[in-house]
Amino acid sequence: MNVNRWFFAETSAEPIRIGKVAFGTIFFLAYAFQFPLIRFIFAFPDTFQGDHFVEWLKLSKSTSYLLYFAVLGSAAAYAFLWRARWPGLILVCLHSFFVLSFPQVFAKWANVFTLPLLYLALVRIGGGAETAKASQWPVRLIQIQTFGIYIYAATNRIGNPLWESGEILLYFLNSNYSRFPAFNWEHFSFALQNLSWLIWLIEFVCPWGLWHRRTRVVCVSALIVMHLSMEVLATLQWWPYLMISTLICFFGLQDGRKVTLWKR
Repeated sequence: MNVNRWFFAETSAEPIRIGKVAFGTIFFLAYAFQFPLIRFIFAFPDTFQGDHFVEWLKLSKSTSYLLYFAVLGSAAAYAFLWRARWPGLILVCLHSFFVLSFPQVFAKWANVFTLPLLYLALVRIGGGAETAKASQWPVRLIQIQTFGIYIYAATNRIGNPLWESGEILLYFLNSNYSRFPAFNWEHFSFALQNLSWLIWLIEFVCPWGLWHRRTRVVCVSALIVMHLSMEVLATLQWWPYLMISTLICFFGLQDGRKVTLWKR
């Protein structure tokens, strides 16, 4: 395998466009849906304490709202003006500021997916509308990060009694995250136990299959079904949609052909 070509080759800009549209749309919706909580924070700033790096910032209410709507604007521009780099750079800076200033508003996804935003924002796109080309290194970095997230999650569960016993889903569906907290899940304990082990197996096995063209479609499909199923049963904020967006990045490189890590 030619590592330099695999990482830096110029290819179709289609996966870059898809990635920017997906991430820009999700971040726009994430901030839009958080508006009631953000408005409350702006109204009562002393109730919340942000990161010590930005606590010195004492912004007026009008300035705070200006920055908030700048996030929405840059997210929309990131999705629709996918050739331009400035919307992505502005979005990365403003998103980082909000995450540091108001960590209570955002879950872990907010930090994890800042880097993919930056990767896609930095890429330079050339050529016409039909022949747009771009270096594929941003998508490769997203692929590597996605692979690492799944492997870390799978290996981090080793030694966890809830996962090893298969009781994690039953516990999760009886928690505050469940969309159906009043439902008696005990009747389905056996099925949930096997489903818990299946999810663990998918998270550990499928990331390896993402790199091979013969197993990629099956592995991406299995991971997407897993994320959507969990989203139906529980509230996981924007994590499943962002992970699905990164999975899409495993297609489309090398002028529309599927990515192959090694030649046959």
